[in-house]
Parts: sequence; structure tokens; C-alpha cells
Amino acid sequence: MKVLFLQKMAGISGSERYLLNILPELKKRELDVSFLALQHPSSSKKNTDFIKLLKSQGISVHIINSYLPISLNLLIKTHRLIKKENFDILHTNLIHADFLGACLKKFFCPSIKILSTKHGYSENFQTKYSFDYSKLKPDLFFIISKWAAKYADSIICISKSLENFYKNSFIADKEKLSTIPYGFDFNNISSNQKNTKYNFGNPQLIVTGRLEPVKQHDIFLKTLPELKSLFPDLSVVMVGDGSLMESLKTLSIELNINHFVNWVGFQDDVHSFISNSDLMVIPSRSEGFGLVILEAWFHAKPVIGFNVPALCDIVETGKDGILVKPFSRESLLKALIEILSDRKKMEKYGLNGQEKQRNVYGMNAMVSATIIKLNSLLKETINMNDHPN
Repeated sequence: MKVLFLQKMAGISGSERYLLNILPELKKRELDVSFLALQHPSSSKKNTDFIKLLKSQGISVHIINSYLPISLNLLIKTHRLIKKENFDILHTNLIHADFLGACLKKFFCPSIKILSTKHGYSENFQTKYSFDYSKLKPDLFFIISKWAAKYADSIICISKSLENFYKNSFIADKEKLSTIPYGFDFNNISSNQKNTKYNFGNPQLIVTGRLEPVKQHDIFLKTLPELKSLFPDLSVVMVGDGSLMESLKTLSIELNINHFVNWVGFQDDVHSFISNSDLMVIPSRSEGFGLVILEAWFHAKPVIGFNVPALCDIVETGKDGILVKPFSRESLLKALIEILSDRKKMEKYGLNGQEKQRNVYGMNAMVSATIIKLNSLLKETINMNDHPN
């Protein structure tokens, strides 16, 4: 079985970390996997570390530069690669790859099997409506998603909430849809514990992720003046970069919290910051999955967020974290006060989360389920070749 994973690249985020983990594991299990990075030439520097990491683990990486998200030249180059390497399955990730894969199947190689993994939906839509499918309109993103899904042979969603969204919106046939949650072991992760470089106070709250509207960092920041009055040694570390960096920093100055909110930008060693913190806060409007939950649980840190997809699929309030009414500053503040006032509860939730991460959201479960899906598609290909029309 030869599988080509495909994605348009512009730096490292959730889907890229998924690829960094699953590709080497599939190779260890003797699957012939390769990766094709589609990139705008201006994004090449952002993708250097990602490509180096894959190559260092023996993954064959192909790169196609294109100034346009889709073009005849891009289709021809990708088709030539598929034909030259004799790939059986194309595994597409995110909408650009889904659309490219659908075009390839319709116009160039109809026999190729396509496995599409859905990591979310349009970020603009998620920012406004979470996963409320009743708010969908037939815009360009919807039309492309629906058309591309028509040519996918199987579609993996990274959470049950995401599967329900694609099913209830009729973007994809329900028979094609299934859920395989993210699963990570973090066995190769090293972190510096009890290090003042990563810890700025006690207790310390951490927020990780891109500084974009869908993450709703402003709601969290507005809880901090009162929280600081109750916990004088409180510190906050904000890990991540994005378009809202300057406006959020300005807000922190207006709220007079800038002296204990630490903006550290994008960090390769995010696990060192997590291990030196007490609690992960996830104020997002929605998440396709919420990889940061697993990262927090790996270090036995509980999580607090809003009761939204797909956090509600993963976090169990009162056991491994707390989910509160969306998108209430008062409810979020109350939950933060509750858990920070009870060190034993905080430790208990963190340990319960750590156990769940190991037993439910480990690497083996994700990889094994993916292999079953790939084998099923390969079997269909073999049967089709043995019994042509």
C-alpha cells in the first residue's frame, strides 16, 4: 500500500502536528507513506522545520510551489507524482488538498482512492457560529467542501461534533463519515520542570494557540483583574502568535493586567510552559478537536473552557476539567476561582485527565483506526481491479 498525504502548508498548527505524529507511526508499521507539501513560495521558510522533522524520521517529502491555490500546472505536477510513484491512496487534509484531490480524481486519475481528514471548517464560520449547521449559507467554502466531499471515498472527522456537523449540514454523505479522534503519546517530549524561565508566578494559568478571533482570548483577559485581586501571586502565560497580538496586548494594558500577563509568542518548547503551569484555559468559540487538551493532560494539568464543540466531546466537567456556559465571562471567572481555590481538586482533575489521555487518546488508537480505514480502501481498489466493469 502506497499512501500520499497531501496538505497546503503555511506553518505548524493542529493538522500539521497530526501529520508529524501519524506519518512516522504509519511508517513504523510498514506502510509506505509519503507527504506532499503544497506551498506558496512566501511560506517556504515557515515550513522548513516541519519538512526537516518529517525527513529526519524517514518520511519521503515532496514539495510543489505554487502562487495559486489551484491551477492546471499544479494538477499536472501532482498527477505526474502520483503516476510516477504509483500511489494507491491520496490522503487529503484541509480544504485546498480536498479540492485538489477531487479535481485529480475527476479529471486525471479516477481510480485513485481518496481519504479526507476533516480538522474543522471555515474559521470565519466557526468564529461566528461555532458548529451551528443551521447558520450555513451556500458560500464558496460550502460549495467547494460539498463538491470535494462528493469525490472522497471516505471521510475521517477528528471529533464526533465535527462528524455531526458535516452529516447534519449535508456537506458529505453520512455513509462516508466516521470519527477518529486525535491521539498522541508525546513520548519524545522533553520539558523543563520547575524552571523560572517558564514560570512567572503561583498559580500560573496558560493559554496556548493562535491569537485569532475564534480563540476568544479577550473574554479570558477580562476575568483577570478580579482573579488577580483574589490570587495576588497569579501569573498568566500566553503562548502563540497571530493577527490579534497587538490588540490583545493593548487590551491587557487597558485592563491593567499587563504586568502579570506574559506574551511569549510561538514556542517550540510549549511543553515546558505547560509543565510549569497549574491550569490550561481554552476560551475558544469552537475547536475541531482541541489538541491543547491532550497536551495539558499529558502533564496532568486540568482544563477550563466553554461548553462548545469539540471540547464537550472530550472534557468531562467535574472529573478532568470544567466546561462553562458559552461565552460568559462571569461563568468562566467563577470556574477559575473554584478550581484555583482547591489545590486538591485541581490535582485530581489533572491526574484524571492524564489517565484519559493515555487510555483513550493515545497514539495507538488513532493509528490503528486509520490503518483499518486505509486497508478498507485498498481492498476496494483490489476488488475493483479484479472485477472491472
